[in-house]
Amino acid sequence: MTILLFLSRYLVFVIPVILLAYIVTHDKKKRATFEAGVMTLSFVLGGTFAVLLQNLTDSGLPSASVAILFALATTIYFYHARLAWLTYFIAIALGAIRIYLGEQTSANVYGGVVLGILVGIFVNYIIHTFFLKRVK
Repeated sequence: MTILLFLSRYLVFVIPVILLAYIVTHDKKKRATFEAGVMTLSFVLGGTFAVLLQNLTDSGLPSASVAILFALATTIYFYHARLAWLTYFIAIALGAIRIYLGEQTSANVYGGVVLGILVGIFVNYIIHTFFLKRVK
C-alpha cells in the first residue's frame, strides 16, 4: 500500500525524466530539443486546463495529473509511437492507482484521460499548422 501511495504522488515525474534522457542521448540535439519543447507545452497546457476546469466545477474533475500524462503521451505518440506506449502505460497505471487508493473517482480519471488526449491532439495540430513549414 505504501508503494502505491508513493507512485500516486510521484509517477507524474517519470515521463519528464524520460524526456530529459531522450534529449541527452539523441543524435540530433536540435530536433530532440524541439520535440521535447512541444511535449513540455502539452504538459503545461494539460495541467492548466485541468486546474481551470477543477476551479469551474468545484470538484476534482478532471484529474490534473492524469490529464498531464495523457497530454504528454499523446504528443509523444505523434513523434515516437513506440515510446508513446510506455508513456500511455505509465499514465494508465497512475489513473488506476489513484482509483484503487480512493484518491479520485473513476469519473475524475476518465475526465483527465479525455482532456489529456484532446490537449495532446490540439498542441500537435497548432504546432504542425502554424510553426512547422510544410514540405511539398
